[in-house]
Amino acid sequence: MQKKKDYIAMWFNVRKQLGISDEIHAGWYDHNTKTMQWTSYEHAKMDGMGLYAHELRKYGYPCTPLPTNRDTSEPKFFDVLKKQRQGKYQDTAPKKIRWKETFEYSNSDRGELECIILDEAATLKLKEKAAAQNVSVATTIFYSLNKMVASELLDGEQEYYWFYPVNMRGGVKLEDETMNHSSGFNLALNTKSTANEIQDIVRDKLKSQSHWMLWKLAHIGKWIGHAGVKRIYISSSKKNFFAGSLSYLGSWPIPDERNSGERKDDVLACCGTGSKNYPISTGVTEWYGKMSIALKLHPYIGKKPGLTKHCLEQWQKYLTDSN
Repeated sequence: MQKKKDYIAMWFNVRKQLGISDEIHAGWYDHNTKTMQWTSYEHAKMDGMGLYAHELRKYGYPCTPLPTNRDTSEPKFFDVLKKQRQGKYQDTAPKKIRWKETFEYSNSDRGELECIILDEAATLKLKEKAAAQNVSVATTIFYSLNKMVASELLDGEQEYYWFYPVNMRGGVKLEDETMNHSSGFNLALNTKSTANEIQDIVRDKLKSQSHWMLWKLAHIGKWIGHAGVKRIYISSSKKNFFAGSLSYLGSWPIPDERNSGERKDDVLACCGTGSKNYPISTGVTEWYGKMSIALKLHPYIGKKPGLTKHCLEQWQKYLTDSN
């Protein structure tokens, strides 16, 4: 498989040039002090799984090879276009969203970052809840997140978009396995979307290869360069507004007889980057059977002190209740 340059990084480099942070976060919950210790990385240099590889290799976890999806090669553009047109869910609604409250902010404002830890028993109960509802753990997490956002942050009933990331490793290979092997697709939800509805949309989007379409469109920098990508980013940012994204990285560490086992009793966490256009950043990871759930609200919607913590507590409530 031919190695490729990280063209996704161009978009994050444009953000930085415009003064918009591309920070992504890895954090450790110290079981002795009961506190979180966060480290920031640049999304222009790596995606979420790359972030974990960089962080875990410090402690003796090889993290190689990194997890892959089911694809073994990159499909051709017109094959993807054909699949895309066959999808049941097309992105036709305007990408607008009404928040209960917004705030003036500067690019130096970072917003609060909060995290909670579910112990082994609570994590197992969450998996059992997902199985009982015949949906994936990721869908259960996403449904609870959407329910929280609808009740705490949105201004009334409406339809709006989330971004759903997809790991592209397996179908593509860049110069370094920790680079941005990430794409995704848009999910049009509403304030009453059910877990089964969300799972149906996700499955249809994967089947229609929407993640491949975005991957190909995001590589336009090959032909238009940094200046062209900057023009598109500025134009798009003026008219496209999403709720945010769910960064679900699954279970860690990657099984490997070389793993050191260091920090096994702590819990590894993560949180993605955000902006005014994607103001809700999240990170969900399982570490040796315990689950970390992180939330960060961009100051555009989350400048009020304590709001992020309150929203995270509500997310946990919806996540762990019986409904």
